[in-house]
Amino acid sequence: MKKVVVFLAILFFSPYSLAQANVIINEIKYSPTAKQWIEIYNDTDDDIDITKYKILDSSVTVGHKISALGSGTNLILKHRFGIIAKAPDDFSAVSFPVFKSSLNIKVSSDKVILKNESRESISFVDIDGSATDGKSLQLINGAWQVATPTPGVENKPEKKIVYMPPMPKVQSKSEPIFQKVSVEEKVVRQPARNASRSDSGGDLTTNGGRVLGISAVGNTLEETLEKTYKAIEKVSFEGMQYRKDIGKKALLILK
Repeated sequence: MKKVVVFLAILFFSPYSLAQANVIINEIKYSPTAKQWIEIYNDTDDDIDITKYKILDSSVTVGHKISALGSGTNLILKHRFGIIAKAPDDFSAVSFPVFKSSLNIKVSSDKVILKNESRESISFVDIDGSATDGKSLQLINGAWQVATPTPGVENKPEKKIVYMPPMPKVQSKSEPIFQKVSVEEKVVRQPARNASRSDSGGDLTTNGGRVLGISAVGNTLEETLEKTYKAIEKVSFEGMQYRKDIGKKALLILK
């Protein structure tokens, strides 16, 4: 029987693989509501008139109009970024074009769609309420991730899945790692790349920094992810943190 192996530390996708179109939603900041904005990336070899496009969220059926500012440009240049903002005055003295639109994205749950001048849906993002507290939702290596906003510049990959808290002045070490994962569960435990850990008296303990990489084997991606996250729940140590979004976008692609 064919097995699916998922290493949660790294998932491989081609950049922008979720978008078949070359004009895409690349980043979105939907909280707070009054300050919502969307970053568009034009990956074509032509300048595009973004004011002929529409943005849809659950508050509209036809789409929000995208307008240029005063005597500003209608264009997003080829291979460049542009920002569509509810409060465009927030973006002053920037090197990228800014446009206005009456965005009304629901913070808890929504679907934001970019439609071209032919009203074809060419790019979208599902909102799940994860990008709050000053964060934005960013397309990084083909997957949506919560990160510090980077309007008008390239999004950067997120780091590690299981990690210690930000480095304190005195790095936390020698915290015992409690494991309750059996061999029968077919879950592999291994150190993360460049992991910091040590074996103390036969017991596994942390040594600061990234600690563990956990993977699993299953018949489907969904089953494999479920097994992996259940395994993570059975590992604990002081200050343990891990990302909970790995693999979700891959499931959307497969569906």
